[in-house]
Amino acid sequence: MLYWLFAVTALVFVSDVAAQSSNVTQAVTTGFNVRLIAGSGPNEGIVEVSYEGKRGTICNPYWDINDATVVCRQLGYPLATLASTGKRFDSMAYDTHLEAVSCQGNEYHLADCSRGSWVSEQCSDRDTAAVICSSIGEWSVRLMGGPSRFEGRVEVYHIHADTQPMWGTICNDYWDIYDAQVVCRQLGYGNAQVAVDDGDRLYGKGTGSVLLETVTCYGTESTLASCLTPGWHVHNCGHNEDVGVICEYADSSYVWLSPLAITFIVIGSLFGFCLIVGLIMCCFSALSKKKRRRRTGSRNQTSTNPPVSYAASNQATTIDTAGSSPGYTIPIQQFTPPPGYVLTTSGAVGGAPGFTTIAPMAPIAPPPPYAELPNNSEKS
Repeated sequence: MLYWLFAVTALVFVSDVAAQSSNVTQAVTTGFNVRLIAGSGPNEGIVEVSYEGKRGTICNPYWDINDATVVCRQLGYPLATLASTGKRFDSMAYDTHLEAVSCQGNEYHLADCSRGSWVSEQCSDRDTAAVICSSIGEWSVRLMGGPSRFEGRVEVYHIHADTQPMWGTICNDYWDIYDAQVVCRQLGYGNAQVAVDDGDRLYGKGTGSVLLETVTCYGTESTLASCLTPGWHVHNCGHNEDVGVICEYADSSYVWLSPLAITFIVIGSLFGFCLIVGLIMCCFSALSKKKRRRRTGSRNQTSTNPPVSYAASNQATTIDTAGSSPGYTIPIQQFTPPPGYVLTTSGAVGGAPGFTTIAPMAPIAPPPPYAELPNNSEKS
């Protein structure tokens, strides 16, 4: 068993080394090794070329988007978004540079473009060639046809010298959770939940080419480019065998809300705040009214003479008592003054009825304090 394990490990190692060697050989046979330096990401920066044992920048005052497109294509990106200069980046000082590189834009390598010679002197920042390439490049992946951006049919991007760049699918032969884990990691999501081997049924069939088959990953790779494959376009599958993945809803980037959702959240928050403030104010108002009623009731109960007023003729009188309903009229003969009040009639002339007034009784003066007489018996 150990011999078989050792043999399989050695075979994988040899295949990996052979693949890396083939990549290096391909880069050398194109005539130029190209890389981008001093950029904020792998898809931008100053163009550095290595050719015939020399290394330096490209010095071209007429550097344009056609030249930049060829550089990006050679690096595995589908197109260039900007042809820039060294002023945009922190350029490095090179003692040599390649002059007058001129491309039509349809070439696949800088070796296919016309160019000048190597010059042993520095190039100024304004003439140093730089590019910004599209962020989509060779081995980029995307998920299509799913209900969210966390799941769907797996499609991979391929750039080939003899064909146009394209998106294509992966055949489900030996597709497992380790392969799905690498796809989710490359997309920046969480761990893979499901490796879907019938993605065509769940997410629809792909419309491009089937690009890969028998993708073999250990689950620790950062991109699919580090996994083992037989090569591009090597398969015997159709789109009825397209694979898919379901990733966890964990994202290293922010999930941005739509403007409409943000508007509803803000309006709802303001409405909730106003509702809470209104309830608090209503509670305070109710408590204040209750306290005022208690204070008013206690004052009325402790008053010696209730505030009953009015004067009227002997025929009738209008009674109005504080805190009760509006006054009412009754004949004076039937009216009995409340405790502490008396009826006083005045103005009776020649048998005519006078004017009766309801007035509080005069307070009774308290008796003088008791004065204790001296006890003469004690003195004697």
